[in-house]
Amino acid sequence: MAAAKPGGADVAGAANGILERAGQAWQMDLSTFFEGLIGPDDPGMALATYRDGAVVDVGCAGLASVEFGVPIDARTRFDIASASKQFTAVSVLLLARDGVLALSDDIRDHLPESWIRRSPSRSACVIPPACRSGFPWWASPVFR
Repeated sequence: MAAAKPGGADVAGAANGILERAGQAWQMDLSTFFEGLIGPDDPGMALATYRDGAVVDVGCAGLASVEFGVPIDARTRFDIASASKQFTAVSVLLLARDGVLALSDDIRDHLPESWIRRSPSRSACVIPPACRSGFPWWASPVFR
């Protein structure tokens, strides 16, 4: 059974709806992207499309703070924590697929200005199991 939002909406259903629409986001009016998926009193999110480094369109829905009823808008800042790692990994895999680099390359060949003194081993790049299970340590008041 899927978890329910405070307003009674189905979280899994909303997530599936967002994923279904995501593939068409570049050709949609983003002001309507979240319609029927995220209510005005639900935890929210924002989405933007860019072209040549400039914002083309923005869509926002829901609340940045459910506790204080603060809505998300185009100026809302998000703490993405470690979410950028997935984008970096996919980008590197796409470059490898296109023959721009090989996964076995020394990283310093592609980032000569880097502070890295010796190339990391493959095992150093594997994410330990403790880091794959969520953010309980990160969300702890001790780390804020």
